[in-house]
Amino acid sequence: MKNLYFKTAVDQAKNRVLQGISLSKSFHEDEGVPRRLITWIQVGERAGDLKQVFSQLRFYYQQDMEKATTRLMNLMEPLLILGVGVILILLILNFITPVFSMLGDLL
Repeated sequence: MKNLYFKTAVDQAKNRVLQGISLSKSFHEDEGVPRRLITWIQVGERAGDLKQVFSQLRFYYQQDMEKATTRLMNLMEPLLILGVGVILILLILNFITPVFSMLGDLL
């Protein structure tokens, strides 16, 4: 796990589970864990199918991340087009203006 905060939270929850505390209560003691996650873990514990719950959570958060990435790209696209246009205009003006001024001096 790359996120050190969640790695620590999972390690602490593991130690609590080994002491006999339920997984949902173990995560509940850590304030950084989203409450939605804890609620779903409680549902999985009651149903006796944590694997299915974690699979659904993975799918939900994966979809959420894809939506956020798509939104970000949709916002960045016009800005990138505008930025490239401004750079092209500046380059064209930088090269065309001296050519016309030299041509005006010749005539």
